[in-house]
Amino acid sequence: MCTSLSFLNRKNPRAWPPKRFRLLGSGTEIVLLVLNGLFRMSDRLIGTRASVYGWAFYFGNIEAQIDCKTWINVCIRCGSGHPSSWLDQRGLVRRFLFLSMYRCPNCKTWNLFTDDARYSRLA
Repeated sequence: MCTSLSFLNRKNPRAWPPKRFRLLGSGTEIVLLVLNGLFRMSDRLIGTRASVYGWAFYFGNIEAQIDCKTWINVCIRCGSGHPSSWLDQRGLVRRFLFLSMYRCPNCKTWNLFTDDARYSRLA
């Protein structure tokens, strides 16, 4: 999965944020959208891994098949990730000129939409 920066979202307060938090727009969702867009663009154009987040450890006998594909569409509010094909098939994606967005099925927040296939090398 990739980061959505949901831990910085001001609508998800865990504790009073430090004053230096203002440098990141105080965690407003528009700033998080822009940062996510910039991270994704740098990943795709110059090969950084700024969007990559998280690890998975499996212990014991795993019966179910494990999906190892990269999911880059992660909600900026609730942090839930969804495959791009699933979002597109359910009609949750809206395209505006050069920008595609989707509404999170869990919390209904608007997020940037990106095709996971374009980021397959992040896995």
